[in-house]
Order: sequence, then structure tokens, then C-alpha cells
Amino acid sequence: MKRFYFILGLLIAVTLPSLSNSQTFERRVDSSGNWKIHAANDGSMFNNNNIVGALWKDRGLIFGAGLWVGGKMEAFNRLNKTMTMSYNPNSGSSDFVPGSIESGYRRDITYQSSANYGMRLSGGTPPDEWPIRNTDYGSMFVTDISSRPSVGPPYYIGDEDMYFMYKNTDTSATLSLKPTDLRAQFDVQTQVGMFSQGLGMDVIVVKNKLIYVSNDTLFDPAVALAIDADIESTGNCDFGGKLSILSNDNVSGFFFSSDCKDNGKPLPLLGIYLLRGAGSPDKGATTLKRWTLSNDPPTKELRYDFMTSKQIDTGNITGGVIGDMRGLMASEPGYNLKRGDTLFFDYALFAYQPSNAKPNDTAAMIETGKIITDLYKSGNLDSIRKIIPLSMHNPKGSVQNQSSVFPNPASSLCTFHAKGATINNIDIFNMLGQRLLAKTIPGGIERVEVDMKDLPIGVYQVVINSQDVLKMIKE
Repeated sequence: MKRFYFILGLLIAVTLPSLSNSQTFERRVDSSGNWKIHAANDGSMFNNNNIVGALWKDRGLIFGAGLWVGGKMEAFNRLNKTMTMSYNPNSGSSDFVPGSIESGYRRDITYQSSANYGMRLSGGTPPDEWPIRNTDYGSMFVTDISSRPSVGPPYYIGDEDMYFMYKNTDTSATLSLKPTDLRAQFDVQTQVGMFSQGLGMDVIVVKNKLIYVSNDTLFDPAVALAIDADIESTGNCDFGGKLSILSNDNVSGFFFSSDCKDNGKPLPLLGIYLLRGAGSPDKGATTLKRWTLSNDPPTKELRYDFMTSKQIDTGNITGGVIGDMRGLMASEPGYNLKRGDTLFFDYALFAYQPSNAKPNDTAAMIETGKIITDLYKSGNLDSIRKIIPLSMHNPKGSVQNQSSVFPNPASSLCTFHAKGATINNIDIFNMLGQRLLAKTIPGGIERVEVDMKDLPIGVYQVVINSQDVLKMIKE
């Protein structure tokens, strides 16, 4: 069995000899919709075999990833390139450990922090104790448990959330004697949201807040998501798949697919979409690159150069062996960081089981990425629960392959036709999941005419007989 390994958020696979002495290290398992996540409060994601990852539909649609943060620090009479990472795709090691911001940005060489900063699951935490509160200034971490209710209501991304904090300051407690020892120090807050309804069942949203805690200015900073993608197969696939770049005006990220079939069925597809890049205002993705294990940047300086190359790859890259592919999605805020400054890096995952007819459905992944991105940026992410899942667009036993609509796009009248079947009802939804038109046909007929003239220009989902879904464009 091959697995498609992914470490979520600033996901870290780290082995620390002091873990047995730390009272704050925790592991938790959480699930909602079609996703299951195994995580720890040092940022790590584990599956049942203690391997980093997150599972989709229990079949191991998993990939390994983590944040890289880099910049230039002044020392030895010059600016030195440096970077710190929560995930090394070659070794699985990390610069981060369980931690909190309670230490006042001190180096905590005792590897201890307050239990208040342990890992939290929304399903197991009373609302009054949930650490992230919704305020007039946005979502905010509140240190004191007793004061959380007075600050604001709890802030949740989805129907089930995870929250944890970690830092790389403990591992920087030694005196730097050469430029290669320099490390930009960060405290990181990660919130992961999963959904139990609609399109959201196949979506995970990850929000990362990075607080810069070094005393020295960090020049030309950059933050990136580094991806190590493999794919699970119960068949005889010795092929890692291909990693494609998604880059247009609406969607930035990656699309993972494979030409191999698992017992006659296409392997699942995975989209990774950047929702918010570093800085304010959001600078978006400034670098989207692919590479393989054989040409992995071996030093901090070269990894920083890799993050800041401002290169947008095109085409596909194919992994010749399982675990050989890498991807990097980077964003540069365009300003220097001083102690206490923050960076944000939010992204989403979307998993989808394609049909034999479209095993590498790039169009569907781009369209879904646009929907998720638009909902996030408009502050309507809750509506993802109302949108019909892509998996329902070709349900088993459906007559959709025999259904059609003409004209499409349409400005007013259009005709829906179900060859060899009858249409009993038609519902039209916008991309926020709102039903804008409903039509019932007593007895059912094969052709139904619908007037679209009163609908705004845009893309719609048309549901026929409560099961068949067509894409309709109003112009």
C-alpha cells in the first residue's frame, strides 16, 4: 500500500529526546466530514501508525507539508540569508517544538510552557474556554481562560476545529558563532477547520499566524508551504503521480493527480489553494515551484533563494518514484519584520474522487478552488456547507450523462432535456449555495423551459430531480 502523505498546517515530524519529560506534549485525533487528522501540539500530524499525515475517506489521501520562513539577518558586518522550517521533506525534522507565547518571547530552554497552551479540539472544549475569540478586530488568541467569554464569542472556522501553538525559540537557545547558526525566531498559532456538510465535507481550511520574536530586524522575509506529495494505492502502482501548478487571477496553488488506476478506478485528486499570503495587504503567491529529491536545496541559504525566486512554474512535473516530488508555494510581504510583527499564511485542501471519464479533472479542481477562495475572501466560508459536493455531480445511477441544457451560456430562456427520462423538479443555486429558483413539474416531462432573465450574471448549479447536477452560466 502506497500512501499520499501530508502534514497539515505547519506540520512537523520531529523526534525530540525531551518529549518524555515534557508535560505539555499532546497528541489528538479529530475528524469531520470526510477528513481525519492526527496531530500534536508541536504542529505534527500523525496517522495511526505514527506517520505524519491526514486521511481522506480513510483511504490515505495524505500529503506531507509544512511552513518555511526565511529572511536576512544582520550579523558579522553583513546581511546573512537564513530560514527556519517546520518540515524538512527529506528527513521529516523540524525546528519547532510545543510552546506558547506566554514566555514573553524568552528562550525557554527548559522546554516547558503553560498547560493553558495545550492542544484544543472544539468538540472537546467548552465554548467559554475556546482560546480563539471573535472580536471587532478579527479573531484573536486570548491568554487568560477566565477572561475569554468577556472578550467575545468563540471563533470557529468549521464544524470541528483544532488549535495549537508551537515555536522554534527553544532550539535557538545556543549562542550563534557563525552565520549558518542564525535563525529567525517565530511563535506560530495554527487553527484547522473541517466541515460536516455539503462541499465542505471534502475541504480543510488551515489558518497560520506567525509572530516574529527575534530582537533583530528580519529583512526581505518570505513564508512558504513546502509540499511532499505521494498517493495511496491498493493496486500495483509504482508511480508517484504528477504535481501541477494552478495559477490564474482567481486560484493559486497545486493540483495533485495520477494516471495510475487503483483496482480499475482513478486515484483521488487533491487541490491545495492559497487563501491568504504573507503580509498586509495580501501579496498572494509570489513563487510556485516544483522540484524532486535529487535537486533539493541542501542549505538554509539556498532554500531561502528557492523561496524568493519569484518563479511561477508551468506544465507538470512527474515523480518517477513514490515520495520524490516536492512543491513550494511562497509569499513575500514586501516589508521588513521587527519584533512583535505578524505574518499570515492561510490555505485550503480539497480532495475529490474523479470518474473514469475524467481521471485528471483539472477544470473541476480550478473551479472548486475559485469557489473556496471567493467564500474565504468574502467572509462567507460558512456557506461552503450549503454547496453541493462535487462527488454528487455524477452520482451512481444518475441520468446526468443523458441530460443537457441549451443554450449554455444563456441570457434568458433555456431548455433542459433529459433523454429517455422525465424531469420532475429543477432547483437553481448560486455558488454560495443559495437556492434562487425552484420549478416543479407535476407528472414530469422530458423537456423543461426555464427563464433565467431575472438571475444575476454568474455561474449556477442546476439540480434536476434532486440528484443530477449541471453547471449553468448566465450571461
